[in-house]
Amino acid sequence: MAEPQQVVHQESPTSKDYEKHVDEVAIQNPDVIAEMAGAQFEDPNLDKGHLALEDDSPYPEVRSAVANTDDPDMPVATLRAWFIGILWAVIIPGVNQFFFFRFPAVTVTGIVAQLLSFPIGRAAAAWVPNWTIFGFRLNPGPFTVKEHVLITVSGIFCNSMLVIKPRN
Repeated sequence: MAEPQQVVHQESPTSKDYEKHVDEVAIQNPDVIAEMAGAQFEDPNLDKGHLALEDDSPYPEVRSAVANTDDPDMPVATLRAWFIGILWAVIIPGVNQFFFFRFPAVTVTGIVAQLLSFPIGRAAAAWVPNWTIFGFRLNPGPFTVKEHVLITVSGIFCNSMLVIKPRN
């Protein structure tokens, strides 16, 4: 009777091995670095030791500040975010319209909405009661970064929509 053959499983290269290989090739070839980073010049901020093909940024400052994962359970389009965003979409163009006729004209930009919406959102998360009206929760929990982005985009997008500018 013949002995059963032993099946030898070869481990396939893992993604870490592939990333290491890509990093080694990229370090040896500056054209690959430029292509992966999208730069047409030598960038002193580029971390050449971390150029693997993944969702992380090759820039250490961006990697430390921006998460490369998404939490789909984090609330985004909350009543609180829409209220604050629409409030900025009305206030900022109104203030700009008011100051447009003054000399020197003062312009309020969307950065004001970005800077002030975070403390306003945190205050709303702390003080608004946890009620449900027509199926929408007034206070779905802590103020999230996604709500902050939605408010900022609405404040920047509507920055000068209501301002009447003279034609030349």
